[in-house]
Amino acid sequence: VDIEKVLDKLNSPDEHVVMVGGHPALIAKVKQWSPNMDFIEPRDYSKEISSKATIVIMNVSYLNHAMSSKAFERIEKIKKEHDVQVAYLNSQSTNKDFLLKEIGEQLA
Repeated sequence: VDIEKVLDKLNSPDEHVVMVGGHPALIAKVKQWSPNMDFIEPRDYSKEISSKATIVIMNVSYLNHAMSSKAFERIEKIKKEHDVQVAYLNSQSTNKDFLLKEIGEQLA
C-alpha cells in the first residue's frame, strides 16, 4: 500500500470522507493530516453521515452499538444513490502510517 496515495485519496476534492467513531486523541491526530474529513464522534447522535459521502471510515474499536447501527443504516441509504466505500478500523493507534495502511488496504 502506497500510504501517500491513500492520503491523497482521502484529501482529494473528489472525495467526501467521513470517520465515524474514534477516541478524541485519534480524531485530533487525523484532523492534522486530513483536515477536510468529517467526523462523527461516538455519542454525537445529532449528526449523520452526509448524503455526499464517498468514503466512510468506521472506527469500531471506539463506537457504541447504537451509533454503529445508525451509521450502517445511513450507509445503506446512501448506497441506493451512489457508491460508498467503507473501511473499518479496530484500533486506537494514532500512528499515521499504520492508519493509512489499514485504510488503504480496504479501499484498494
